[in-house]
Amino acid sequence: MALAFFAVGAGLASVDLERMRGQLQKRFGTRPLPVFDNWRGLLGASGALPERRKLDQVNGFFNRNVRFQDDIVVWQLADYWATPLEFIGQGAAFGRGAIGGAHGAGLL
Repeated sequence: MALAFFAVGAGLASVDLERMRGQLQKRFGTRPLPVFDNWRGLLGASGALPERRKLDQVNGFFNRNVRFQDDIVVWQLADYWATPLEFIGQGAAFGRGAIGGAHGAGLL
């Protein structure tokens, strides 16, 4: 599964990651913060890599840190398009929803 919106892109420089972290904590508590912090570290570490390698690293990261489940199980809705922060905050999502739910780094 390609999670391109989590990859480092040109628009990332304008994203306030501390603000995103605060929004994540406000909505989901402290449980998802280590995953967010690790994702933020991955963004910084992968900046100089070729796009394909970035996508591989991001996919591997989320495959290890997020459960892929149907929307009805996660959100109690038949079809929900989760944002990246919802994906991290919930710790589970249906991949199609997460991919379509944001562009660039995405905001909650």
